[in-house]
Amino acid sequence: LYSPDEFLAQMKDQILMTELKVGLANTNFSLPGELKQAVELIKQKRQFSYVVVPMSRFMSQVKLTPDAISQYYDSHKDDFTLPEKVSVDYIELSLAQLMKQEHPSQQEIQQFYQDHISAFTRPAQWNLQQIFIRVPADATQQQLSDAKQKITKITQALNKGTNFGAVAQTYSDNPALATPVWITADQVDPMVQGILMKTHDNNTVSAPVRAEQGYVIVKILNTRSAKVFSFADVRDKVTAEYAQQKAEAKFSDLNDQLSNVAYENPHTLAIAAKQLNLPIQSTELFSREGGATAFTKNLNVINAAFDDDVLLQNNNSNPINLNDNDVVVLRINKHVPTIVKPLSDVKATIIKTLTQQAALKQIKQWSDALVQKIQQGMSLQQAASQNGLSIQQVAYIAQHSSAVEGNILNAVFEMPRVDTKNKNNVSDVQLPSNDVAVIVLEKVQTGDRDALSAANKKVFESSLKNNMGILDYQLYVNGLLQIARIEREDEKS
Repeated sequence: LYSPDEFLAQMKDQILMTELKVGLANTNFSLPGELKQAVELIKQKRQFSYVVVPMSRFMSQVKLTPDAISQYYDSHKDDFTLPEKVSVDYIELSLAQLMKQEHPSQQEIQQFYQDHISAFTRPAQWNLQQIFIRVPADATQQQLSDAKQKITKITQALNKGTNFGAVAQTYSDNPALATPVWITADQVDPMVQGILMKTHDNNTVSAPVRAEQGYVIVKILNTRSAKVFSFADVRDKVTAEYAQQKAEAKFSDLNDQLSNVAYENPHTLAIAAKQLNLPIQSTELFSREGGATAFTKNLNVINAAFDDDVLLQNNNSNPINLNDNDVVVLRINKHVPTIVKPLSDVKATIIKTLTQQAALKQIKQWSDALVQKIQQGMSLQQAASQNGLSIQQVAYIAQHSSAVEGNILNAVFEMPRVDTKNKNNVSDVQLPSNDVAVIVLEKVQTGDRDALSAANKKVFESSLKNNMGILDYQLYVNGLLQIARIEREDEKS
């Protein structure tokens, strides 16, 4: 949290650092020709046709040899390796479980209630408004004089009957404090606490007092006396706190016992489990990446289970803190070393992978050849007819339309404009399904600045100026970095 002075200092630094950037952005400008060019590009639309070549056509043509499958298996064994896994036995000491074992008598919880009566007492409360005049810790004589003059004006206004909230809005350095709020004595400055303890009437306005960070004037609107809750009202809370206090004492003692017994008997959990009356629990197999349960995902558990002393020497672990109120000791139940799956188990996966790789290569070669034929004069209609493909025709469409698959649209707008040199402007692009689209760009319609409304023109102009301002700032910073000499603390050491 910041003090008011620290917050103001940070805000000043931030404003200073952004002043240059904001200045460049706000003072930049765009020429009519630049605006025209931007609109022509951003509002551009394109008309095109395309065919989709299905991947399935080539998948069915792939033939794999047993040698190819074996070679892939031998060179990718890491992909078919099952990680090392362990399952563990463990005993858990839990504060929550110890609390459930506590069954105090009526007399015990009543005595606990009497011994801790302050915990079941609502403290006195005051409904306050405050006027605050800040005085820095290192205030000059002039600042002190200014603060006292302001206090004098506030006092005069309040003595004339001016509304407390209105005075706060005019003079207070933190007008929000004038909003009525219920507080307890420990929530305010000690000097304000003194006012609260001495004032017994509602709607009382205090004299100014010097608090830690400045002068404070308090208006007490209402009070609530301290209240001791009856035993009947807080019986459940008393019982829970009694159980927690007793369980915490046991937890500390049993934790020490668990640590000692597990260390003195490193090759078994049975002795510790019997002595502490705790069950031995077991987990499923899990790897160094963790398992399926919260327990086997716990990093402390994973590190302990795969520690050499536990895994290789077959010793109990040291006590492991799952959290502040849960401790476990574990040992290995089962250890499964790293193994490579046999070829028979992964053959289907390899066939699928190799088939897809071969089909991708074939479809790319086929689509590239089709692109070349169209560039040499074949029409897309003729290519589609010869290969049993259907043509999709798209009328003028904008760059950010959702009417066409994204990869196709991106490819269309990356193609050069149609002109005398690009009569058959054609390209191909792979789709997320691994099918390939062969696209012929037919016409390009540039954006028309004159067709924009006055409001849209202003939006374009503002955006263009802002972007150019950001570019100028980035170029300025890059220029400074090129001539600056930068020393890093780690390099000095």
